[in-house]
Amino acid sequence: MGNASDYIKQKIRTLMDAQHYTIYSLAKAADLTQTCIANWYSSRNYEPSFSALEKVCGVFGMSLAEFFCSEDETMVPADSELKALFENWQKLNPTQKEAINAHIKGYLQ
Repeated sequence: MGNASDYIKQKIRTLMDAQHYTIYSLAKAADLTQTCIANWYSSRNYEPSFSALEKVCGVFGMSLAEFFCSEDETMVPADSELKALFENWQKLNPTQKEAINAHIKGYLQ
């Protein structure tokens, strides 16, 4: 794909296909006009606006961050407790990480 706009439109099309949405059904679910979405894929080559993209992401049950996340990346929940845990985790050396993992596994058994 050539640019960000192409990537966005292809990703939307992939999500539509995977979840069996037509342009009409996506437009209805996202509270957009069918013409709005159809124009993204027409010769007019319009680009989705930020607000339209947010609505589309909502239909697919994802945030904008998740939409732009590549398939090999994992989204981390952003609540304060998990954020602190991950920040501390990044400061540990491999031996410390191994010890923490073993400790956690002990709690789970």
